[in-house]
Amino acid sequence: MVPFGMAADLGIDVSRYPTGECSGIEGRPLVVYHAHIAIRVGGVDLSLPCLVSGSDATPFLLGRAGLFSRFNILFDNQRQRIILTEI
Repeated sequence: MVPFGMAADLGIDVSRYPTGECSGIEGRPLVVYHAHIAIRVGGVDLSLPCLVSGSDATPFLLGRAGLFSRFNILFDNQRQRIILTEI
């Protein structure tokens, strides 16, 4: 999920995508746009589903859709790293 104000900077034209509602730990509904984002992990190009929040106050959140099914993910707290290995 990305905040609304960052969508254009990331090449996401929210006017092309449908809207919906999402709620998090606060429990209040938030308007979101169901978009896609192009990213590169290592040498792998991916198009992943991405929610764009209707608010600039929403933090960046990394979800699992499209990513966890393609990579094993190791959270190495000792070295303060996240290691992604393609499956």
